Amino acid sequence: MRGFVTDCDCYLSDIVPLHVHVPSEADIFGVHSKLVTGETGMPQPIEQLSWVENYTYEGLVIAIFILFCYLLYNFRGDILQLLRFLAMHTSSEKIYAEQKLFFKRFINLSTLLGILLICGLSVKLCDYFGLDGRLPATGILNVNLIPVILLLIPGIILLYRYLVTGIVGAVTRNQAFFKSYRFMSHLSGSVSFLILTPFFLLFALGDGNSTTFFIYLTITIVAALYLLYLGKSYRFFIERNVSILQWILYLCTVEWFPVSLLLLEAMRMD
Repeated sequence: MRGFVTDCDCYLSDIVPLHVHVPSEADIFGVHSKLVTGETGMPQPIEQLSWVENYTYEGLVIAIFILFCYLLYNFRGDILQLLRFLAMHTSSEKIYAEQKLFFKRFINLSTLLGILLICGLSVKLCDYFGLDGRLPATGILNVNLIPVILLLIPGIILLYRYLVTGIVGAVTRNQAFFKSYRFMSHLSGSVSFLILTPFFLLFALGDGNSTTFFIYLTITIVAALYLLYLGKSYRFFIERNVSILQWILYLCTVEWFPVSLLLLEAMRMD
């Protein structure tokens, strides 16, 4: 039997494997995608963005630092006067009688510093204690808006206190009493904000064991300053022959009610 030679037998070459790139799941679904196996078939939770790792919070910290330095440089005499008031070496009535236009400007700027500081402390403490994780997952736009939203809360509380004391003073025809008390409250708040600002700046953008130490130290100082303010508030009422019951009623209605309402709403969001 004869064999035949064909063209295919003459020109057939060796098979060369083709080097083709096979796309992975990262190429198709993105670098953050994960391969789900049968054991881990449950959907993975969306990662919660940090409240302090955004430009809004960092800008807030820078604004606090600049305003604090401005107050230290331009109002050194007024700050010393506030420290004497804190140490009970002078009274709020004497400061009110001797105040000048620059002192009113200092009080307004220190109040602005306090609003920024309360917002920054709230953001940092919520992030440190993991309270931000109780809220639904937010996009980067909402995370950047959180400091702005928290910035409105102290302003709303101050407006509420001003309106309530104004209405009560008008009804009782005792505007001078509440005007003097608001001034005393502004003095206590201003000196407290100036004392707390350096401690906040120490841990505002940091992390680690030193941050933990300064956070708990700041919380302790906040508690001590508020107790000192309560003592001044109590003395203010007693010196004007106002009963303790009315003082407690004032604290519950004007100062504690808006804060407790905000805490209650925050607990409901959990």
